[in-house]
Amino acid sequence: MSIGAGGIRSCSLAFGADQLRKRDSLKYAGILESFFSWYYVISSASVFISMTCLVYIQDALGWKVGFGVPVVLMILSTLSFFLASPIYVKPKAKANWLVGFARVLVASFRKRRIELCSQNPDELYHHRKGSALVVPSERIRFLNRACVITNPEEDLMPDGRASDPWCLCTVDQVEELKALIKASTMNRHITSKFEIPAGSFYAFLLLSSTIWIALYDRVIIPLASKIRGKANTSRLKTKK
Repeated sequence: MSIGAGGIRSCSLAFGADQLRKRDSLKYAGILESFFSWYYVISSASVFISMTCLVYIQDALGWKVGFGVPVVLMILSTLSFFLASPIYVKPKAKANWLVGFARVLVASFRKRRIELCSQNPDELYHHRKGSALVVPSERIRFLNRACVITNPEEDLMPDGRASDPWCLCTVDQVEELKALIKASTMNRHITSKFEIPAGSFYAFLLLSSTIWIALYDRVIIPLASKIRGKANTSRLKTKK
């Protein structure tokens, strides 16, 4: 289940997003949001069908037919996937992100003597063409040295690329590393002195299920029985 879920989230979603044409950045963001929304809607609908239709087939026609139907559907989906391969959008593989992060660390260390100033103009920072990030953020500021252009004639090539990627990185690369280092985390404090351990969050799922089962058996069922004018047979049997 973990391998299958990982394949869906890390492979099929990204592959599906690559099929969308990126022309206008604003329209693309809306299209991408719609794609993810419909993806999860269809995924939820497929789970609903499997929990109803397939379960009915298993009960009515037996387990052989019940398991045979999803096998046939999986074979058909696999064949359709490979038959449509010639028309897929297949973007070229990008550079290894680990190498990019290493370059930012090395470049910032090599430029450790540079003094940073938040008032520097935009042209002092190296950024990708067409990128919205032209100035690095102020958090983890020592990494900003990696994208500072000290000498445009020596640091940049005629086409605008860095002459030495291990000495000059883009603002995007710096911000990506910052996002990895300082990821957003949930505030686990209930009070100023009590903090819930990260490993205990699964207990809330068990707790909510336990509370719901108790409410269902002791509150919802008796109340529904009174409203419909029927006795709670399960509780009567228990008393006997």
